[in-house]
Amino acid sequence: MEYGLGITVASRFFYSVANFIFLAILEYLMTSDQLKLAKNGDFLIGSVTDQISLFKEKFPPQYVDKKLTDILIWFYLPECPAGAVWVKYDDNGHEILIWT
Repeated sequence: MEYGLGITVASRFFYSVANFIFLAILEYLMTSDQLKLAKNGDFLIGSVTDQISLFKEKFPPQYVDKKLTDILIWFYLPECPAGAVWVKYDDNGHEILIWT
């Protein structure tokens, strides 16, 4: 069964599953202090739940048949709420931030 633009039920299902997994991993990394979210050099404010909700609101709502590189570009567009800042710790427990 197809919906407009050639989007099949299967692709919609797998997209929603992938979206769920992405958000779950994002939440895990944030709650385990391995990742922070930032936009234009400023960390997002609010709880992890608030920040995940922002991604849920802004994430492209449906799968569009495109190459993976086209989908990954979304992370660099203004509508993407934030980018990843990886958090590592040195031997003394000091935080090291790796901006992407």
